[in-house]
This record gives sequence, C-alpha cells and structure tokens, in this order.
Amino acid sequence: TTTLHGGDYGVAILSRFPLESMEQHPLPVETGTEPRTVARVLMKVHGQDVSVYVTHLTRRPFNGGIRVRQSAAIMKLMAEDPRPKLLMGDMNDTPDSGSLRLFKRELSDVFALRGEGGADTYPLPVIPNLRIDYVLASDRFMPRHSKVLRVKASDHYPVVADLTLLEPVKAPTAEVVERPHEAVSASSP
Repeated sequence: TTTLHGGDYGVAILSRFPLESMEQHPLPVETGTEPRTVARVLMKVHGQDVSVYVTHLTRRPFNGGIRVRQSAAIMKLMAEDPRPKLLMGDMNDTPDSGSLRLFKRELSDVFALRGEGGADTYPLPVIPNLRIDYVLASDRFMPRHSKVLRVKASDHYPVVADLTLLEPVKAPTAEVVERPHEAVSASSP
C-alpha cells in the first residue's frame, strides 16, 4: 500500500491453495492520512474459483464515516464478483458499527455464528478490549468454527475460522414431456 519507515506496509495473504491472480484496489481516505487498500486474490479451492479479500480500514480515532465509505467501496467491488467470497482483516470498527452493518448485509460474521471463547481482538490496558478484526463469508461457505488466539504475535490477536466451501448450485434443467394435445414442462433441482 505504501512505504513507511524504510519498509513496505500493507496487507498480505498466505495460502496453501494455488493463487491464480492478485489485485490491489485503493480505498477512499481522508486528506493527509495514510493510504488504504483492499487486496483481492483469486484462488482455486478444490477446483472452484474463490475470491479472498483482505483489508485494513482507516484506524481510530478517525470517525466511522470514512470506514463506512471504505466498506461501501469494498462491497461495490465484491458485488461485481460472482465467485464465493471471503473478506477478512482489521476493520477498526466494532460489530455494531455502520461499516460492519454494511458488510453484514451480504456476508456472515463467522465468529458471531460459530465463535468460541472471547471475541475481542485488540487488547487495551485500561479500557475494555475491542473486537475490530473479522472473517466474513458469503453464503457459499458454511462456518464450522472460529476463535481468537491469545498470542502476542502482533498488537492484535489473530482470528481463526474454519469454513467449508459448498458445492456450486447447479441450474435446474427443463424437461418437456409430450402428451397428446398438450406439453408439460417440469424442472428438476
């Protein structure tokens, strides 16, 4: 996304599945703030094309309005993508925020559905910890399990999610049965 303090800064993904392509899309930001992007990786999972989106939205204390605009840009990009989709990253917002409500119109919050243990991902010393990191899935995924790992690998705790990619829905076929003086059409799932 940018270079800071002599190094590259942005989002990344590691995958055991073959990566077919990678794109990076800029997101709206407030004037004078660091750039933000969403990466989209196309991968093959058990022979199916899957799109995985990774982002890091504008940090607090900026008001949530910029994160809602960033979320809208991501949802517009995802709406043009017919594949099964995952969106994950540091959303810098709580589950009831405007940006998360926008995502949840089309995607499921895997931890909210199948989470085990505490949900907070950003430990704070004085005030209550926050939940600002998410794994969100389209309806082509069945959430199985999710948890937040309490490890000190970062200033955030990682979110782990176990999902099953569902088989594609096959289009119904039409069958025509000829009878004397009439034709009947039936669909089969």
